[in-house]
Amino acid sequence: MIPEGRIAELKEHHGRLWLETTDDGDEVVVRAPKRVELARFIDEVSNDDGSRAGAMKKFVEACVVYPDDKAVVKDIFERWPGLVTPLLTKLREMSGAKRSAEGKEL
Repeated sequence: MIPEGRIAELKEHHGRLWLETTDDGDEVVVRAPKRVELARFIDEVSNDDGSRAGAMKKFVEACVVYPDDKAVVKDIFERWPGLVTPLLTKLREMSGAKRSAEGKEL
């Protein structure tokens, strides 16, 4: 479990955060993506030459702020490869991307 003080530090440094917990109790915290990260992700998934799955994983990993140890993060994603999908969905929401606009026609 993430120490409460650590959560406060992460929030102060990164702003909005999302905590995802695996069935084994592993915790992964992501921050909202930066504009450049989202643009790079869109470019990579739009490019037919690249791996969409690889681009998704790279995008999610770029936004992970906890655990601090990237080897631990890699291990979690190796054991829980499907974890990328819900985190990707949440990161898109945190960036303001939605499936459809919710405004109104004027």
